[in-house]
Amino acid sequence: MKSIFYSIIWSSKGFNLMVNEYEDELFNKSYLLFGLFGVVNFLFNFDDTYETYKYFFHLISFLLSVLIAIIFGFISSYILFKTGKILSGKATFLDVFAVLAYSFVPLSIGLLLILFFKDTYNLILYTSYLIALKILTFGLLRYNKYGIIKTLINISVYIAFFYLLRFILPQLMI
Repeated sequence: MKSIFYSIIWSSKGFNLMVNEYEDELFNKSYLLFGLFGVVNFLFNFDDTYETYKYFFHLISFLLSVLIAIIFGFISSYILFKTGKILSGKATFLDVFAVLAYSFVPLSIGLLLILFFKDTYNLILYTSYLIALKILTFGLLRYNKYGIIKTLINISVYIAFFYLLRFILPQLMI
């Protein structure tokens, strides 16, 4: 848990702690972080207007939200991993998966804060996006062992994928 909070505040120390974790533990923690984002996304988009079969609908919606977040994490990590390999990156899939999962933590915290402070929606959302981008940038720089230009190209491909997905499936995104 320390590595997650350090990666938000002081990225290099957080990633140093992440290097010392076992691969299985890091993989499980990454699953958990993507699942947590799915839970927060479910809470953020919660709609209580369904009268019939309300409990069943909410349960299925909750499970699908978590499952979609984990699948989205895998696909996004794979895109970042393959783009990094094309750019001669040295990171393993697990490194990229963990860095991306860590970058979703500020988004989860931001969405939870928006639930309580609706007046500052844009400020909280864009701040959490910037912190997530910082974590993703420093993580890819560290594990792929290449320069900032290649890192920005890698992240640009990921962002292009994100906007394409948002265009295709707008109801699943924030």
